[in-house]
Amino acid sequence: MADLILNEWVWSNLIDNSTERFRDETYSLIQKIFVGPDRLIMVRPSPSFKKAYNLCKYNQMPQRGFAKYIVLNFLLNSTKCLFLPVEDLNPLPNELQKVVKDDDRYLVQAIITVPNSILVSTDGPLLIDLKKNGISCVHRDNFIKEY
Repeated sequence: MADLILNEWVWSNLIDNSTERFRDETYSLIQKIFVGPDRLIMVRPSPSFKKAYNLCKYNQMPQRGFAKYIVLNFLLNSTKCLFLPVEDLNPLPNELQKVVKDDDRYLVQAIITVPNSILVSTDGPLLIDLKKNGISCVHRDNFIKEY
């Protein structure tokens, strides 16, 4: 089992900020995660959690269907989603404080807090900095191809 930290791209792809291809790829990934052994890690509150919550406000399809699937299969399912209160996150080590932007800190703190977790991101500079520091991470496109 892997603990997956998916940053805001997943919710943006499912809302209206992306192409149909990205929406389809992301929804397919979410479905694969649900039927597989892995689970999502969500920091609460966080920008990613806020975007997931905002997805639930949509009344039109397909967003409403995405939201229903995610709420029923992940957010209300403790075996598929672990919520981490932001106050329970481990602090960033000094070497990471220098390179991680403020708005990405919660993601990196989540990786440090949950052993063997993996960050899936679209932020190239963040991924480079994390890999230099031995932190498990992968680009969204590569993750989707390999999952």
